Amino acid sequence: FYSEGGKIITNSALQNKWDKIDSKRKLSMEYLSSILYRRDYAQVYHCLREQGEELMKNHKTSPEAVREWYQKLFLLLLHYFSDYKQEKLIEKASSVMEIIMRAPLFRDILEAIYGFYESAVQEIANMDIMQDVVNEVIDYITHHYEEKITLASMAEKVYLSENYLGKIFKRRTGENFNSYLTELRINIAKQKLKNPNMKIYQIAEDIGFQNVGYFTQVFKKVTGSSPKEYRQSIAEHDFEL
Repeated sequence: FYSEGGKIITNSALQNKWDKIDSKRKLSMEYLSSILYRRDYAQVYHCLREQGEELMKNHKTSPEAVREWYQKLFLLLLHYFSDYKQEKLIEKASSVMEIIMRAPLFRDILEAIYGFYESAVQEIANMDIMQDVVNEVIDYITHHYEEKITLASMAEKVYLSENYLGKIFKRRTGENFNSYLTELRINIAKQKLKNPNMKIYQIAEDIGFQNVGYFTQVFKKVTGSSPKEYRQSIAEHDFEL
């Protein structure tokens, strides 16, 4: 096992220095875990760098122990980031572990872990941004469901392509855009149907359907009954109570 300077690191002066982490626990697994789950990514990166520099300077640390420590460190990172279910990161993880197990230089191990960490943080940042976009879309349609809303019109509002917005919307909600909007409108229609004074065509217009026939068709497809039948079932239920 070689340091970056080409010096051979042997087991002759085994000192598990990293196990005697300073009293402030700056470099401990517990500390790294805590700041990871606080999402203090800048501090995590700082600690990784600090730990890496210390291990590279410490020529009395056994190579086997270094690999073991970095395996534990990497598994900690991998466990945290696996919650985000990013396929790219999972694919990259195997190559990083291979480097940890076989790389002859400390620097190779450190750079592999730094690279994985930076990629993971960037993926999460992108996810957070996209979640904000989806939340913005959901908030808009929740308060403007009566308007003529399409995926294309919403994509224009958030400055994304229609195709990309559709993909991230489904990824975040589990439903495609049209299904989500339809379900929202039908649920509101159900509430309005409880008011016997509202005409069905009025309800259709109120929730964004210009054609009452199409509204009836969609309502029945979603609920299994027509708006009129649904209203009657509500009245019968109330009568029984």
